[in-house]
Amino acid sequence: MSLNLEFFNRPTNITAKVVCDSVSEQGVRLTTFEIEYPRFIHGEFMTHRTLSKNSSSSRAIPIQKMLNQVESNMALPIYWGKNKSGMQAVEEVQGLEKDMSQLEWKNAYYKAKESVEWMVETPNLHKQVPNRLTEPFQMMKVVVTGTDWDNFFNLRIHPDARPEICMLAYKMYKAMEQS
Repeated sequence: MSLNLEFFNRPTNITAKVVCDSVSEQGVRLTTFEIEYPRFIHGEFMTHRTLSKNSSSSRAIPIQKMLNQVESNMALPIYWGKNKSGMQAVEEVQGLEKDMSQLEWKNAYYKAKESVEWMVETPNLHKQVPNRLTEPFQMMKVVVTGTDWDNFFNLRIHPDARPEICMLAYKMYKAMEQS
């Protein structure tokens, strides 16, 4: 993956905005963001323990509302890396392979949706169970506050980072730069 303007200008529903930014008398900057990103990178974001976070919960959202959210704002990979050994895909699939991969991702959601609807109708399960099946396709909102962002930006705006968290970190960096 090449980190260039072309990569960072890809269309994505990953967002970051600064909602509060202040500097203490001691010169310490405290910045709070509202961010939205695919739930499938949430675990990676949570590894940054110096940041204070509060996130939306799929257990709290009614099933139909969650399905509507996914269908209007589906989490999709932003980089369709070609298989190779190691943790980073260097080359991206192109053309028909990329189109078919995106279609198969969306088809997987509709298969999961069928299971969710069955779980709601037949055994009448509580939302905390069937909503878990939609998690790979969910976008989630998080409010995050911190004073030390350098480590996060250095680790995540990097070619070795997963593309989606790289995009998130870049958008956060740019929002912070403009604040």
